[in-house]
Amino acid sequence: MVQRLIWGKRLTEDIARATTEQIYETLRYLRTLGRPKHRRTTATLVKHLLASGTAPDTFIYETLLMAHAATDGSADAVKELLREMRHKKLPWSSTAYHAALQALAIHPDYLLRSTIIKEMNERWLEINPEGHQHIAIGLLRDEQYELALEKLHEMFEKGIQIEGWVYDIFIYVFGKMEFLEDALRIVRHRLDNGHEVPVNIWYFLLDVCSKGQNIAATRYIWNRAVQQGIVNPSDGVALNVLNMAAVYGDTEFCTPVIEYLASRGTRLNRYHYEALIDAYAAQENVEKALEVYCIMSAAGVEVTNSSTGSLAFALTRDPSFIDKAIHAMSGLQGKHNVPTTVFNCILNEIVKADVEQSDDAFAKALGLYRRIREFVPDGPNLETFRNLLWKCTRPELAQFFAGEMVHFGIKPNLVITKHMYRIHVEFHGPSHRAKDYFFKVAPHLTAGRDLSKGQRKAEIMELSVKLIKRLIGERDPEAWRILDICKKSGLEEGTINALRAEVEAGTIA
Repeated sequence: MVQRLIWGKRLTEDIARATTEQIYETLRYLRTLGRPKHRRTTATLVKHLLASGTAPDTFIYETLLMAHAATDGSADAVKELLREMRHKKLPWSSTAYHAALQALAIHPDYLLRSTIIKEMNERWLEINPEGHQHIAIGLLRDEQYELALEKLHEMFEKGIQIEGWVYDIFIYVFGKMEFLEDALRIVRHRLDNGHEVPVNIWYFLLDVCSKGQNIAATRYIWNRAVQQGIVNPSDGVALNVLNMAAVYGDTEFCTPVIEYLASRGTRLNRYHYEALIDAYAAQENVEKALEVYCIMSAAGVEVTNSSTGSLAFALTRDPSFIDKAIHAMSGLQGKHNVPTTVFNCILNEIVKADVEQSDDAFAKALGLYRRIREFVPDGPNLETFRNLLWKCTRPELAQFFAGEMVHFGIKPNLVITKHMYRIHVEFHGPSHRAKDYFFKVAPHLTAGRDLSKGQRKAEIMELSVKLIKRLIGERDPEAWRILDICKKSGLEEGTINALRAEVEAGTIA
């Protein structure tokens, strides 16, 4: 019968046939379980006893209090049960108080918990280790984090036994709340006292510490758990660790993470290499950063413009690194091939460098370009010439670059053509070349094309008006053809009238 009552499948029928002793025996068993379905069974059995004339006693209230140490229990119900015990003047027991503390660990109520602890002290009832654990967990659930940590520390100091699940809950909660130092202290205390830390805890901490950018904690966990083979983090978590180490410029930490990924048979991709490059760039170790770029390219991983972001930032922050980068490229000769993208990044930073004479910067960039074959066997690409042309002020050099593009089999795009047009108009290149470049950009001025609206169109129109004036001054009839094309492409009437007025006044020379 006791087993049938515990199962509770036909409780209404079985309870009517059960003896009082069988019901008490069932309650003694159920009070140790603390599951929602058993709480309901307990309540039904107690109601039957009371309805049968059984006088309520401390045992019954202890049982009801224990039943509320379940997910569907209630702090209010615990408070009411304790109030009833006082009202009926029932003898107090350590078991009842501890049952209440257990229930309040799941359904926290700070004031009620404090009252229970006070009453236990007044009645000289000692709190057992489980009770201390329930107090600590209750404070944690109540979001009284400092008090919970103080309670845990008190248990450490007094040598009160702490079960592993209590440590686990504290570590999980503090990890989620990003109290990472506190979580790590608990782990260290656990290890110092000869207790093992579960694998899932190590994994959890590695994840939250790397995401939280706590490098000291992450390094400790990596050395203690990953390096010793306790934890095998996924590629995603390892990449988080690698990225965090890169942010701090900790290349010594990056290296074992890369080695770990390689040992797993993971094919290193752009994100892995870029993280290591970021670390060297943060360390201002331009030489090593360039070497990783070369290794990355040799491994078949494309070095994109975004890949060079950390290098560009380092060179912008301190232009003196540009010379270091050039020297580093020289040092790589014979060992590695520098990717064109990396060469372009350095070239671009030279052109951008804030110097008194922009011509000096351009001359330096030109000097580096002439050495491109030393560093980059693949040669230049469109981006190389874009970097050179955007600050170029000499038409003859622009034509030199045009010849270089032909030599390397590079077809100029619209951006390059615009630069060539600008250089030949603004800096008085040969008129016939300026006209050639106009006729190359003109088709892009029509509706729906790249230069058909906005600032880009305005820039081309402004250059074209300058070219028209020059051609008029040179008595070149092509001026009117170009004007007609511009007019059809939307050149403003006011600009046309102003140009006509200058022609009529004879002010264009």
